Amino acid sequence: MMVDDDASFLRLYRKYCAKEDDLELRTFDDPMDAQMYLEQAPEQFDLVVTDFTMPQMNGNQFAEKIRLIRGDIPILGLSSDPGQFNPRHFGLVGLKPGTKSEFMSLLRIILPA
Repeated sequence: MMVDDDASFLRLYRKYCAKEDDLELRTFDDPMDAQMYLEQAPEQFDLVVTDFTMPQMNGNQFAEKIRLIRGDIPILGLSSDPGQFNPRHFGLVGLKPGTKSEFMSLLRIILPA
């Protein structure tokens, strides 16, 4: 699951994942929609990737809500200023947008084997 209010970033990361046979990326441009979806199907996802700055709530607020739904899911924060993320909620943070290679490296680090 990836959440970002910027559609251009969602398109970019979908493109990064499209040629990877073992990755399926479900994207949301609204963290409230993503939260509701996760509440209905918490085991459907192996990872949550989120932006920090979004109109409805920031990445820290979103991660807190995700932790209440499913405390064991890894959360990757991506932002142009990753220092904004509260490390208590995030397994890993990285720079956005980053290259495909950088993004795939972050996924390999944070995803369970």
